[in-house]
Amino acid sequence: MLKILKEKLLMENLQYIQDNYSIEDITKLVSMLTDIKKEKTNVLTNSLTLYKFRLEYEAYIKNTFSPKYLKSVKLSLKHLTDYFGEDWKITTIGVKDAEDFKLYIKERAPKGFVVYLRTLKAAFNMAVDWELIEKNPFTKIKIKKIQRERPEFLLREELQPILDKTDGKIFQDMFLFSFYTGARLSEVVNIKWRNIDMERKIITIGDCEFTTKNAKTRIVPICEQLNGIFLKSSANLKAEDQYVFCKSNCFPYRKEYISKQFKKSCRAAGISERIHFHTLRHSFGTNLSLKGTPLITIKELMGHSSIIVTQIYCHTNLESMQKAIQTFDNME
Repeated sequence: MLKILKEKLLMENLQYIQDNYSIEDITKLVSMLTDIKKEKTNVLTNSLTLYKFRLEYEAYIKNTFSPKYLKSVKLSLKHLTDYFGEDWKITTIGVKDAEDFKLYIKERAPKGFVVYLRTLKAAFNMAVDWELIEKNPFTKIKIKKIQRERPEFLLREELQPILDKTDGKIFQDMFLFSFYTGARLSEVVNIKWRNIDMERKIITIGDCEFTTKNAKTRIVPICEQLNGIFLKSSANLKAEDQYVFCKSNCFPYRKEYISKQFKKSCRAAGISERIHFHTLRHSFGTNLSLKGTPLITIKELMGHSSIIVTQIYCHTNLESMQKAIQTFDNME
């Protein structure tokens, strides 16, 4: 509400200036506002304000984490700055202030507020490490757990209608590659022929040029379905440094473009809107689990940092559960 009032007042003042100020007056006013801006910027960047912390923390994240996480950090800190103001001292933000902010952000982003709060908690932990503040006000903020659903997945026969509606064999091959390797979209578009060892029948995901999400290289064996694709594609191989899935000019595809192509095929096949490209990775882990593959093996194949992440793919066959329940039918 305060922000809206400020904007309204600003517009009214601008209109007044336009109607009553001469060009000379406006020139002087611009000069004065420039001096005020410089002075305020100097104050903000040399004190423990949200503005200064935001600049320093975003610079740290930019040089340390992925662009995707940087984007999340920027959005989270923007919400925080919009609520408190950029010249608010971070040393004065207490637990009650953090609780009030939680209500504010929950109302505006009912689905994403949990991510914002977790991101801010990590940011203020760093502020503690940098000795900018003594305690993290977000540490004691309790977040109600959200029902965690199992990720959507596709069986091989469910993938076929999508492939049938896909224009272009290279896109079909990319979809199959992710389905049979669990590769993320970023990994699919960056895989090169040097990462494919046809003799040993293994794929190396992550190297000195391409960094995976958790910065760990992993090995995935080549199944027979992919082996046939690689044998046909490698006939046109120009160099081991060439992308496996690339345009006619050897340039890689953009992730966004491939994602849209997959969604387009899904819609043409009448597949649920909940299915997206990352579903192919989920399908890899789930199908392995349904076939009785140990979780520790799935963890290594998918490159998870912890077995806890892999446990979401721990599916029990429906038929086995039905047989278990039938035990009660034999009770007297």
